[in-house]
This record gives sequence, C-alpha cells and structure tokens, in this order.
Amino acid sequence: MGDSTSEDFFNDGYMDREKLRTLTNLIESIDCKYCILSHADPLTKSDLLDYLKSILK
Repeated sequence: MGDSTSEDFFNDGYMDREKLRTLTNLIESIDCKYCILSHADPLTKSDLLDYLKSILK
C-alpha cells in the first residue's frame, strides 16, 4: 500500500481522503487475514482497517 496511506510531503501534506476511503472499502471486501503497510510489520486486516479509519476521522 505504501504511499497511498500517508500524506504527500511534497504537496503540503495533502491526502486524498476519498481515495483512501475507496481503498479502505476495497480492503474490507478482500478475504485475507494479514496486510502489509509499507515498511511496517504485517498487521491483521482488522488492525489495518482500524488504523485507516482513524486517519479518515
């Protein structure tokens, strides 16, 4: 997922929240147990979704 879940540091921290919401919905629809968020350790799908939803608040 890489940069799709963080602010654009070269564009004043802009984040396209609608694209992130679309990505979150897509992840919710995928049958998996774990996801890898960039350079971090693998997360459970539910932990990743909780994190992404917290960004959208």
